[in-house]
Amino acid sequence: MSERNSERIHFGTIKEAIEPPNLIEVQLNSYVDFLQKDVPFAKRKTHGLQAVFKEVFPIESYDEKAVLDFSHYEIGARRSDLQRAASRHVPAPRGERHERRKSLHGRDPAHDAAGNVRH
Repeated sequence: MSERNSERIHFGTIKEAIEPPNLIEVQLNSYVDFLQKDVPFAKRKTHGLQAVFKEVFPIESYDEKAVLDFSHYEIGARRSDLQRAASRHVPAPRGERHERRKSLHGRDPAHDAAGNVRH
């Protein structure tokens, strides 16, 4: 993450008791911590986006014959970057992907080619 060294201009007449924190830097650090983008999926902590996926999944069908489970996610290029690459005829950057595993009761998804669903 690049740091910006912008000088704060104070227009008040009263001196500040303490230096205020750089709120943009705080927000960016919080976002990076939320995504855990550069952490391998096997070593991610259960907070942020990982916690959201873990809380929502697994999803069972109403008749309990199918289960959709979360495996991991990867974050890369945005859709607009993909469209820009296509219009310029250059290789597309990697996009966001999350892996879900679908299983039907009575079948083992590891041995079923249709068991893994990637988006």
